[in-house]
Amino acid sequence: MSKEQFLQELERQLKVLGESECERYLDYYDEMIEDYKENGFFEEEAILKIGTPKEVIQVILGEQDTIELKVRSTGSKVINILLLILGFPLWGALLLALICCIASVYIVIMSVPFTTGVVAVSSLFVSVVGIVGTPFVIANGSLAMGITQLGIGISCIGIAILSAIVTWIILKVVVKLTVRFTKWLISLFRRKVVRV
Repeated sequence: MSKEQFLQELERQLKVLGESECERYLDYYDEMIEDYKENGFFEEEAILKIGTPKEVIQVILGEQDTIELKVRSTGSKVINILLLILGFPLWGALLLALICCIASVYIVIMSVPFTTGVVAVSSLFVSVVGIVGTPFVIANGSLAMGITQLGIGISCIGIAILSAIVTWIILKVVVKLTVRFTKWLISLFRRKVVRV
């Protein structure tokens, strides 16, 4: 990759920062490439030392944690509190809707391992009842029914074991998804610091 291609890619991605910030970074990386070239590196080697445009952009945008906002103040804490209270029906409803949406995502994610876990526990219960009850059915004179009940009880043990294994596998995946979703949610609120 040539220096021109590298700087063009940076410029294309950094336009979101504004013209002056974009120019500042472009000048910085242009000078860095020139410094490497003065130290005996070829242009391509210098760019490899700096990193790909994607890596450089991630570093630059990662440093952009602060947003400057000019917020008009009413000048009075009483008026601010009054506006906060009067606006509660709107922002309170939105906050409650957001909390319900987040909770529903967690419920949907956890419903799959819960369902397979319930199948495992109920199959285990059916197998225990079937196996323990088999002698009583045979004692009542129904050998065929007793053997059938024993077979169902043993097959339910297999279903219980299989369901437990599936539950364990799904639970590991769901925990990873839940952790990833939670980190994403937290990053939405931590990413930007607002200075007034």
